[in-house]
Amino acid sequence: MHIAGMSVPPVLAAPGDRVMARLRRIDSRGLLVLLSMTVLLLVSVLGALLPDRTLPLTWYVPALDMAMVVTLAVVLMLSSTDAIIRRHGRLLPIAFGSAALGLVWLAHMLTFPGVIPGRFPLVSSQTAPYLFHLGHIGMPCVLTWLLLQRTSPLAYPRRSLGRTIAAASAIAGLGIAAMTALAFILPPLIVDGRFTDLNMVFQAAPFLVIAVAAAAYRRGRRPDRRIASSAVMGLVLVAVEAMVFLFVRSRYDGFWYAGHALLFLPCAALFAGTAGRPRSNCESWRSSRSRNNGCRSSSTPRQAPWSPRIRAASSPAGTEKPRRSSDGHMTRPSAVR
Repeated sequence: MHIAGMSVPPVLAAPGDRVMARLRRIDSRGLLVLLSMTVLLLVSVLGALLPDRTLPLTWYVPALDMAMVVTLAVVLMLSSTDAIIRRHGRLLPIAFGSAALGLVWLAHMLTFPGVIPGRFPLVSSQTAPYLFHLGHIGMPCVLTWLLLQRTSPLAYPRRSLGRTIAAASAIAGLGIAAMTALAFILPPLIVDGRFTDLNMVFQAAPFLVIAVAAAAYRRGRRPDRRIASSAVMGLVLVAVEAMVFLFVRSRYDGFWYAGHALLFLPCAALFAGTAGRPRSNCESWRSSRSRNNGCRSSSTPRQAPWSPRIRAASSPAGTEKPRRSSDGHMTRPSAVR
């Protein structure tokens, strides 16, 4: 009984040790690829199990749009606070992207069929699909801009933040207006609940943006490490969700539900890149400050303590006043020995 108790745990622990050793050899990129493949496998199984158009949940997409709008609003608030307090523009690109994408997804939620009763004069049944592609393609564009944008300290942070939010609102408004007009001009993207071939062309557009980001990332100047990691993670998630949407054939099928659920993950990646300041920046700032203090102390000579004898020796001869002796005659002071 004692021998069995001593021999069974090492036998059971050997496979676990081998698995942990193999996981330690995989770096962060390998884990990212492994996670992406796992998500793709789970989504494929979910899409295959759910039948075609048998569960029409009309509230599903508006609820996800509202979750993305709230998350992007929190990201905008955090990045704006960081820019004002730290007086640095490292999070201004995130503030721009979150403001623009938040307005786009808000417009998509309001134009989705069944959200607002009635019919608007400038909104058609194809407006929501076109706005969806605007937000879907806009996310990798924003993440690519984060990887290539150079930031610097801000002299007037409130003024810079106001210009950033105004520019984001103007660009988002122009994009929404353009997509609303194209919905009346271009062929429809969905007919009788099924997506057309033109919709598949728009679904492939994020892959082009990701390819441009991968080619330009090596040549660009990398931003903050935490922001770069969240941007890369967001691009990988965008690639996963774009691949899932390639299998969507109709509204309310399995891949349609899974793809819309994955739309929230890039917004969560932006939140992760904004929520905390990396520790490496604090350490580099402290090390540079200590280095500057050390250079200042070594460059300035250290002064010796004051002494009357040194002061007298350093004073030139003849500068002291004559003194009166005991017999009343004026005598000049002698040199310091």
